[in-house]
Amino acid sequence: MNLLKRFIDIVVPRFIEEWVALKEVNEHLVPVCCIDDVKEHEYFKWMAKSRGFNLFGAMLFPQFGEPVPFVKSAKVKS
Repeated sequence: MNLLKRFIDIVVPRFIEEWVALKEVNEHLVPVCCIDDVKEHEYFKWMAKSRGFNLFGAMLFPQFGEPVPFVKSAKVKS
C-alpha cells in the first residue's frame, strides 16, 4: 500500500502545501526536508510553509511563507 501511495504521489501532478524544516547556511535559511521526514533526534531552529506544483516528485515554482520557530510535532496546523 505504501509503494502504491508513493507511486501515485510521484505520477499525479498537483499543487501541494506542506511544512518544511529550514537550516541556516551563510546567514540564509535553506529548506532541508518536509516536517514529516524529520527524525526524533533531529532539531531545526526554523520551519516554513511551502507551496508549489508537484510534478514527478519534484516541487516546481516553490514559494515559502515566513519562517516560524520549529515545532517538533509532525502535524502542524495552518
